[in-house]
Amino acid sequence: MNEMSEAKILETLVSRFDQLDSKFEQIDKRFDKVDKRFDMVENKLAEHDKRFDKLDNILEEQDIKLFNINKKLTKHSEQIDELDYTIDKIRSQTACLSLEQGKLSMKIDQLKNRKK
Repeated sequence: MNEMSEAKILETLVSRFDQLDSKFEQIDKRFDKVDKRFDMVENKLAEHDKRFDKLDNILEEQDIKLFNINKKLTKHSEQIDELDYTIDKIRSQTACLSLEQGKLSMKIDQLKNRKK
């Protein structure tokens, strides 16, 4: 009777070990699914990283273009300042010439009046 109960105990233990093995297999399958999900997430993150790298490259190119545009605008602004200075100088000279022309006209009129 004692031997049968030992056999029964062994049979019960083997049955429980089989159940535990089955549960561990289920847990392993779940971990495999989770691993696959993490791999998918990592792949998507890698794709997003590539997209961000592309955007960074585009932004760097845009920064260079904007820098060049700013440089040209600064150069044009300096040229416009030079033109403004030249125009002011020409106006000043024109005003002086007009005054001198007026004086010259008065002298010519005076000379004409003397001859009469």
